[in-house]
Amino acid sequence: MNHSLSVYTIVYLAILFVTVSIYGGQIKAAQGDAVFLLVAQAVFSLKLAIDDYIHFQACVLKHETLHFSLWFSLLIYLLLASSVAWSSIGDLRFAEQLFACVFLLGNAWICFTEMHGPHSEEDRARHFGWFLLNLLSIGLLLLDAYGYPGTDDIESKILCGALAIVFAVDFVCYGTLKRLAMLSSN
Repeated sequence: MNHSLSVYTIVYLAILFVTVSIYGGQIKAAQGDAVFLLVAQAVFSLKLAIDDYIHFQACVLKHETLHFSLWFSLLIYLLLASSVAWSSIGDLRFAEQLFACVFLLGNAWICFTEMHGPHSEEDRARHFGWFLLNLLSIGLLLLDAYGYPGTDDIESKILCGALAIVFAVDFVCYGTLKRLAMLSSN
């Protein structure tokens, strides 16, 4: 990856690291539902960082413009950091709403990307899969936020745990690690 894109990636990750540093005490003291939501956010953060790296690198290799991708990515990281902050202070409903907005914005980014530029069938299939994964994530988060609004419910833990598992399976089995390995072989 070229130097300027590395700087963007570092700045975006720094947003998350600073948020975790500021709220570290509350994160350490988190219990119940908040722990499950924070785990889902952590797994997604790792997946997002690697997916962004791969996406930015591919755009550079194809000589595509990155202006809008960088803006979408910045907004997603800011929403994710806000969601982590609200999770750590215990306002799980608002944290889940913010986290759902991350996926809503992700779907907007996918639609924008699909409208601009030719894509291979593999890219379209991957984008469609991400779109569906984002819809599933939004559904699970909103179901937890509005369907089980109590604190420390077993249902909430199951929904947030399922979300973390979905991210982990997608990360390991359906593309992120495979695409990273392919990138390193080029």
